[in-house]
Amino acid sequence: MNIEANYRHDPLYRIINNTLEMQMIEKNLRVYFERLKKINSLGLVPEIIEKAKYPKYEHAIGTIHQINSLIEINQLSHRQSIIEKYYRPLKISAEFLHLGHFPFTYSTERALLLAFIISDTEKIKNDKEKLKVKIEKLLPFLEIDSKEKLDFVEKIFSIKDFKFLYKVFSSHILLENWNVFFKKFNGEKLTEDDKKIMINNIINDDCVGYHYLDLADRTDFVQRDALYFGTIKIDISPKHLYPNALANIFEVSAEEDFLYHNLHYLTESFYKTPEVVCFSRLYEKIVAALIQSEHFKIEWLVNYDDDSFKWLITASKDKENKKIKFPEEWIDRADKLFKKQLSFIQIFKIDGVQLSSKISIIDIEHELIGKENPKKYILSYPFETGTLISIDSSEIELFDDTEYLLSPNGQISETEYLDICVYQNKKQNDLSELLKIISNLSKYLSPTDQKKVREGLSDLLSRTGKHTIKNTAVLKSIAEAIAIIDKKQPTSEIFIIDYINILSRNSEFDELWKKPDLVAWKEMIFPQLKTYIEDPGFDKIDAFARIFQDILDLPIKLLQSESSKQYLTKISETLLNLVRDPEDKDLRGNYFEALCLIEKIINPKGLFQIFINGHTVVDPAQKSDTDKNEYDILELRLNDNNKAELWIYSCSISTGIEGGNKNQLNLLYNNIRKKFPNLIIRTRYCVPENRSRKKWMPQLKESGLNSN
Repeated sequence: MNIEANYRHDPLYRIINNTLEMQMIEKNLRVYFERLKKINSLGLVPEIIEKAKYPKYEHAIGTIHQINSLIEINQLSHRQSIIEKYYRPLKISAEFLHLGHFPFTYSTERALLLAFIISDTEKIKNDKEKLKVKIEKLLPFLEIDSKEKLDFVEKIFSIKDFKFLYKVFSSHILLENWNVFFKKFNGEKLTEDDKKIMINNIINDDCVGYHYLDLADRTDFVQRDALYFGTIKIDISPKHLYPNALANIFEVSAEEDFLYHNLHYLTESFYKTPEVVCFSRLYEKIVAALIQSEHFKIEWLVNYDDDSFKWLITASKDKENKKIKFPEEWIDRADKLFKKQLSFIQIFKIDGVQLSSKISIIDIEHELIGKENPKKYILSYPFETGTLISIDSSEIELFDDTEYLLSPNGQISETEYLDICVYQNKKQNDLSELLKIISNLSKYLSPTDQKKVREGLSDLLSRTGKHTIKNTAVLKSIAEAIAIIDKKQPTSEIFIIDYINILSRNSEFDELWKKPDLVAWKEMIFPQLKTYIEDPGFDKIDAFARIFQDILDLPIKLLQSESSKQYLTKISETLLNLVRDPEDKDLRGNYFEALCLIEKIINPKGLFQIFINGHTVVDPAQKSDTDKNEYDILELRLNDNNKAELWIYSCSISTGIEGGNKNQLNLLYNNIRKKFPNLIIRTRYCVPENRSRKKWMPQLKESGLNSN
């Protein structure tokens, strides 16, 4: 076939060379390329962010252009790292790379893998077998040993590598259509060796061609995404980018580093926004459920485009408008999702939670929702409980070397970092399911993570959705008590160091103390505090306050352990003495509030607790930016019946506490009750037992504001 060279317009590059390979393959495999024109390269993002739209076809052509540019640079170089026989296989690999994408890529690929993992029905077994047949046809072409082939198959079925799945389908399309095009290059036949090279280029990450293709692909979509999202223009010339890659593809150049940084920016700003992640996870669960239906054909995933697939899952009708007998419940959920009738908000997001790599993402999610039902409950719980968990591999690289955790039996297990987001339906009327998730999650969280959970809960409880914490006075009161304890036992270990040592020896929380931020925190405090404490000019109170704030971010179950209680009891006794006989009577109220907090922590209630001290509503409408009302202690509790309770404590040593504090409690109580009508709410005044008789131990006094 002799096709004259010409050029085509491209929104990113303006003019690109319409090469022989592009013309010939697109002409003979038109149906595949036409389908790419109807698949959005941004997946589900345009369903949330309007006007962010361009077809996968455009990106596919852009990647081909980048590969052609790479080869041109190689031809002009003296080194010529790529020898000529690899030119055409590399170009044709680029032609086929994107043909295997599913509609609403990559979320539909993830949904298929999710269905495979959680279901063992005959229908799913048959679908998995169909995919295995495709894989088995590719395996003989891969230049890897038998063990690596087993790993390759495992990788394809792993949800962790869901973005790799489409490449398997792309490679299979190449195999299926080999006879259509292999003889048509100006009388030059492609060989079986060329076929092998092409398949390795697409799916074998041990192959240099794979990495050339990956770089070309990444270069185009980072620049193209930036163009369509309307962010800063990124324009990297191939003549600057590719010489470094041709010299050593495994060494990151300055230009590649620039691409990575922009990719991270685009990912965080668009692909990983709370709205996009939430929509994607709900979509994946709906599609995974429909894939399990006996009437769902796996072939639709590679034959349908975005619009026809959306019609399929929201109207239960195929391309020919024929009614499909899908479960109505799931079709209704899909329809509501695309009509924006399912509205969830992100409560908190924790990046880089360190967990054993032997625990799968699905197993973690199942554990966090705390249900003993079969794994398929993973799909339905967001719609039934009003909560949603998103777990994904983290892009955070905290260390250069592989990290390890010791398992309970002393064995070393490799770890990975996961991003965990928790959402709640805006229409949810209480907090029980949310607290169950936090309770189950807490054993995996470092103090930094625990702080993010508290911040999310504080925003949720604020009537404006924003808050700040004002607990400096309470922390300084506790710090003063710790300094007094140290003064009384000058020959002993520094009290707060001794306390941290005791906490870190609690065997129930072994994994917690291997968390990187907690290890660094402990290693920093011990030598520095011991050195500085001898300096008369050192502000011990400020140091103790900051350290104790970090202690409060440890799991409440750890602070309520028997070994911890003896230290908290010492602090409580010292605070009680300060309340009785303060040097500055103006500080008595601060000491008393600190005493109330410690006493609440010492005495566990229910199945799970989390405390927020000094919660203050941020109100942007007010000039001061903050509400005048500060809420001393908020306690969220799972009671013995696994129901959420919110206890609000207003601490005061003043007489006539019911005055201004009653209005303050009313404001918070009424707003939370309106937002969560089924939540059990209790409000109490925390007052001295008998002020006139100088009995300062806190006791609770009924406020009259209670619900459910």
